[in-house]
Amino acid sequence: MPSVRLQNVLCNSSPLAFGSVAAGDGFKLWSAGDQILGARRQVALGIFAFDAFTGNDDRRLEKPNLLVRGDEMRMIDHELCFRLRMKIAPRVAPWQPANLSRLAHAEQHILGPLLKGDRFTDIDALKAGWAGLSNDCLQDYR
Repeated sequence: MPSVRLQNVLCNSSPLAFGSVAAGDGFKLWSAGDQILGARRQVALGIFAFDAFTGNDDRRLEKPNLLVRGDEMRMIDHELCFRLRMKIAPRVAPWQPANLSRLAHAEQHILGPLLKGDRFTDIDALKAGWAGLSNDCLQDYR
């Protein structure tokens, strides 16, 4: 029998939601021994940038919210992205110096310490994608 109370909570919650039904065969949850070598580097850098920009600090060792298969990675469980608190009182804009230092430890973000100092990641490729976003588009996102 459906829970009326739970149904009311879900119906009155935020209309923005992210979820995954399935990522496909062969994906496993990220574990502490996983690495970001080869083609995973650019994907990991993109995930890290997305999490930093959206204020998602819910990809930590105890709850990685990341599926992996070979060089592929899939983000899951975006419950802390675009939080209302970040809109009302953001900590610091993601592009401000030292803002990402809190994400350099695995307790705060699983990919931070693996990317820190990695001379093989290509930040120019990441910048190209973000540079294509107009100020109007960014304002709409905000």
